[in-house]
Amino acid sequence: MKIILLEDIKKLGKKFDVKDVSDGYARNFLIPKKMAKIATDSEVKNLEIKKSANEKKEQEIKQKLDSAAKNLANKEFIFKVKSGNKGEIFEPVGKEAIKNKILEDFSELKKYGNLEINLSKSIKILGEHSIEINFGKGIKGKIKIRLEPLS
Repeated sequence: MKIILLEDIKKLGKKFDVKDVSDGYARNFLIPKKMAKIATDSEVKNLEIKKSANEKKEQEIKQKLDSAAKNLANKEFIFKVKSGNKGEIFEPVGKEAIKNKILEDFSELKKYGNLEINLSKSIKILGEHSIEINFGKGIKGKIKIRLEPLS
């Protein structure tokens, strides 16, 4: 059965792709969950119009994310943390704290997608750190954060 995807589905395709799937998968899973609809001739024609509009919108979003990545690269985020005499940190800074701090300063990023912080484990050392961020839509960037002791 030919279907039109209404959202990105891992291992199947991207939004507005026309795919051929088994009848059971389409009728029992994709269509009831409004993830796809049956591809009729008129739907496919409408799809082409939607696809071109969606591509323009995606380009605009990519440009905005790219400019945000460049702006963030020039900014340093400072975290005041509780620390001991020897510089050990009592509250490590993790992905969520970094993400919240970025979204606090750059709230427009909330509407463009999922901000993903590439950090294997929480930061437990005072000083400057460079962290890679995935903005979505294939755009990546780096930010600087600095952990300072709470006075």
